[in-house]
Amino acid sequence: MPLRPIDMNAMIPKALELQKSKASVVNRADNALQNAQAEQEKQRLKELNTVHKIEQKEISKVKINKKNNNDNKRKKKNEDNSKENDENKETIHHLDISI
Repeated sequence: MPLRPIDMNAMIPKALELQKSKASVVNRADNALQNAQAEQEKQRLKELNTVHKIEQKEISKVKINKKNNNDNKRKKKNEDNSKENDENKETIHHLDISI
């Protein structure tokens, strides 16, 4: 049984078909990887925005609390000052001087 040379006409088209199928498999894998990365990036941005929104809410709450505390302190101070002024007025009105 003699060995025959390989028929090149039959081998070249099969090689091209294999390259196309390999390329499509690689492209599918690349596309899946890109999609997964895009999803992760979207999720990361969503979480980051959520954190920023929560921080902004907390900052605004702190500002409101500080403002309320300052207002309360002013009111107390004004009340104390008004009480002192009332006491001072009373003492001034009852001042007797004799020479």
